[in-house]
Amino acid sequence: MDRNYPISFPQVDIPISRERHTAKIGGTTLTFYQAPGHTADGIFAVIEPLGILIAGDYLSDVEFPFIYDSSFHYDLTLQKVDTILTNHRIQYLIPGHGHMASNTEEIRKRKEESKNYIQELRNSIKLNSDSHHLISHYPYWRELSFSHEDNIALIKRELNNQQKK
Repeated sequence: MDRNYPISFPQVDIPISRERHTAKIGGTTLTFYQAPGHTADGIFAVIEPLGILIAGDYLSDVEFPFIYDSSFHYDLTLQKVDTILTNHRIQYLIPGHGHMASNTEEIRKRKEESKNYIQELRNSIKLNSDSHHLISHYPYWRELSFSHEDNIALIKRELNNQQKK
């Protein structure tokens, strides 16, 4: 879809420079977790007392992981989901793409699906086998298959770099 306006980004009022950075605005506390993997500068935001986790480009129910930074960083970021669920009373997950989740079981399910996609993609690359079955259940997989191909190329580079060490 074409926009009839230029893309612009908001000015950063609260720079996030460390893990678990907190900011209080009135009666609301925002806790930020660094979330590299999709991109190097991703973040999760927890809004309390509302119990909202804003996950950005993670934990979608309509897209597989898009990995532009590192699959290893993506794995570590997914591990933080359990930490967040343990340390905060999360009632709602708001992903950047897809539908909201309103229970921890659904949040954990999405985390596991993302972890499994990455692990199974690594395995298929090691075995030199087709991996399109990993995305075929997503509603827009045909339109997004180029991102799956990009993930394959990135993970191949990562695996080759590991072998050289």
